[in-house]
Amino acid sequence: MAEGKFALVVNCMDGRVQAPVREYLCERFNVDYVDVITEAGPCKSISDNKDTEWLKALRAKIEFLAEKHGSKDMAIVGHFDCGANASLKDAQHEQILASVKVVESWGLGLSVIGLWVGDDWQATEVLG
Repeated sequence: MAEGKFALVVNCMDGRVQAPVREYLCERFNVDYVDVITEAGPCKSISDNKDTEWLKALRAKIEFLAEKHGSKDMAIVGHFDCGANASLKDAQHEQILASVKVVESWGLGLSVIGLWVGDDWQATEVLG
């Protein structure tokens, strides 16, 4: 197992959201590192829960990172001005919460939270 404490995140590939998400997760979970799985508009894809091959691949990545680095905590992110998910903030909040439920249903033993990065480029937790 790697030295240091890790969390993991399924984040949009948009570079604008990487730093605020990392900073938030390091503080929120008291970790040294954040492993990042990037996809275009992931909260929409996960919440749709339709592309089973893509979801299987995503689950495998999450399982690998959790096992490799001992992650106990993870986040799923949506954000303002997403090129792959034109849904408005309220709709993305619903997608984020639905995505959290999908990942929790996999029974991986991870604490899963949802994050929103707004037009101020700050990460905030989405509560359901």
